[in-house]
Amino acid sequence: MNLLKIQTTAVEYQLRIERPKLEMQNAMDYAKVQLQTTPTKINMKSENIKVDIDTTDMRRSMNLVHTGEMLKNQAEKGEQQADKTVAEMKAFAKQVGQIQDGVKISEVVSQKILAGGRKESFTAFLPSVGPTISWEPGDLQKQVVPADTQTDWQLNKKVLDYVPGKVELIVNQRPEVDIEYIGGFRYVPPSSDPNYEEK
Repeated sequence: MNLLKIQTTAVEYQLRIERPKLEMQNAMDYAKVQLQTTPTKINMKSENIKVDIDTTDMRRSMNLVHTGEMLKNQAEKGEQQADKTVAEMKAFAKQVGQIQDGVKISEVVSQKILAGGRKESFTAFLPSVGPTISWEPGDLQKQVVPADTQTDWQLNKKVLDYVPGKVELIVNQRPEVDIEYIGGFRYVPPSSDPNYEEK
């Protein structure tokens, strides 16, 4: 025999759920780039060829010399001519001094005149030497500065907003348990029950 009546009421609730969101701002702005270009440069430095022509020996072969050298040459020729004349006079005096040996002064003078009248001829090419030529080659220095490109990127700044999710619990009915005693009273000792009947 059941003495208790138990009645339960289940909980009643609602769930409201909002999903998390990731919102992006300025999503339509594109990245920008700026280019700065420096062209190639070529720096060139050149030196011309140098030619040195020395005509000193050539002019000397044609007896075309400067005044100092000409005076020096004339002095040397004068000295040589003086030495030659002195030698000739010594030889003439020696020949004249041999009269006692039968030498006639007229014959010595005639020989001297005949010897002085003879001239030698020769062929010469002028100038006999060419100019002295020396040269230094030209020079070309090149310096190449390559082109340069500088890139400046301006990226779009996207702002991300995170909206967290939300769960809302609404309790419409709390759970309940109702317990009802449906039996009678129990007396101890049983004889104290007013409806007690002794068996």
